[in-house]
Amino acid sequence: MPSRILPEQFLAILADLGLDELKAALTEGEPCTSVRLNVIKNVTEEDILFKGSRIPWCEAGLYLDQRPRFTFDPALHQGCYYVQEASSMFHGYIVKKMFGNAGSPVRVLDSCAAPGGKTTGVIDSLPAGSLVVANEYVPSRAAVLRENLIKWSYPSCVVTRETQLHSAVSKILSTSS
Repeated sequence: MPSRILPEQFLAILADLGLDELKAALTEGEPCTSVRLNVIKNVTEEDILFKGSRIPWCEAGLYLDQRPRFTFDPALHQGCYYVQEASSMFHGYIVKKMFGNAGSPVRVLDSCAAPGGKTTGVIDSLPAGSLVVANEYVPSRAAVLRENLIKWSYPSCVVTRETQLHSAVSKILSTSS
């Protein structure tokens, strides 16, 4: 497979951050299936039916050796893992760098949150007790988002369906203080 061409500035940022593995994953090789284990539920590799290798920038991420039929796996429906492209797991890495050592809870808004993969990844990287507002204004997508966040079992998460985010966020933040 030929290499993908990415903007030089982006590649320079990855190099500055020491993320050569991510750079290689984005520019070379065949796409592969990956999952992120649910750290809230303390899911480990031994708890799931398939095996893989670790994703360097996501402690709970795994590249799978093969693509299983996920819909037949009860662990998926129980929220034990989330099927997600490895490059999308990078959001959690950034959040962990920003807030992982903060100690005190933070408030996060995901303004276009459906279906919930990046939201759950961010949740896994936040200090305990942080509040997450996950917004999706499309009703059918908001329903999927809500279902995925319920499966993930993070108690301090609110799903909204707002087109005027500033009013929704104001309401939520004023009641959480």
